[in-house]
This record gives sequence, C-alpha cells and structure tokens, in this order.
Amino acid sequence: MKSLIRIALVALAGCQAVAQQIPTTEGKTLDDKTVSISREIAGKRALLIVTFSKAAGEKAAAWTKALQENGVLDGRVAFYQIAHLQEVPRLFRGMAVSGISRGLPKERKSTFVILTTDLDAWNAIAAKEKDELPSLLLIGASGNIEHRVHAELTKENLRLLLSKIPR
Repeated sequence: MKSLIRIALVALAGCQAVAQQIPTTEGKTLDDKTVSISREIAGKRALLIVTFSKAAGEKAAAWTKALQENGVLDGRVAFYQIAHLQEVPRLFRGMAVSGISRGLPKERKSTFVILTTDLDAWNAIAAKEKDELPSLLLIGASGNIEHRVHAELTKENLRLLLSKIPR
C-alpha cells in the first residue's frame, strides 16, 4: 500500500498544470505605437479587456466605466483594452480604428491596442464563446492568467472580478 501511495505522489509531482499566458502578438496603440502586451505587462499584474466585435466593444465600455468607478484604473494593475480586428476586412479596418479612437479620451489611447493577427491564439486565451461579449483577463505578475470573465457587466461579475484584484 505504501508503494502505491509513493507511486501516486511521484506521478502527481511530475504533473504540472500548464499555465496559460497571453500571446506575444504585436499591435498598434491608438496613439500609433507598436507594442506587445505580453512585454508591456511583464512582471506586473494586469487587467486586459479583449473584444472581437463592435458589440463587444460597446459592452467593454460599460466594464471600463465600472472599473474606473471602483478605482481599478488608478494604477493598482496595468490596464489595456484590446480590439482584435483580424476578421474585419482590411478595407474597413481604418474606419473601425477611427471610430474607436474618436470615442476614447486622449489618456486612454496609449493603452488601447489594435490587433490584426493571431486570432486563434487570442480566441483560445480569451475563452471566447460569443463575439458580442468582451473577455476580461486578470494576469498575475508571473504572466499567467489568474482569472477570466467572458460576459456582460453584471453586479455579480463585477463583484467577483473586484475580489480578485488587490487593493
């Protein structure tokens, strides 16, 4: 019996959960700088809002407002919003970016990133189920995803997310 327990312990020690990290994709901020989010947040806790459609972007705005009202955007965590536009035809991407940029205050443009590559990797990491919903990813200082929400803003979703963010 002891040998079975030892074998089980050795097997468990050898098994490690694969920690999920965000892709190293480069994108452009709305103030026209090339960035890789994974490099920008290296060694920091971060909160990312990732969207894949205009409808998700509108819902993400509600999340951003609620996070701001609750003091999350005060520097406790690095904050970036990502609009993934790979599925938008190239001909219309400029118009989409202009529309997004017009609606944002100047101080948010350096943390709003447009991506146009690695869609499958971002879909997987965001656990995207519906295009019209934003995904919120809480990233630890190690770079691993600690918490993920793919939903509209509700009091319960906000409360749960806020409970994961250090004060």
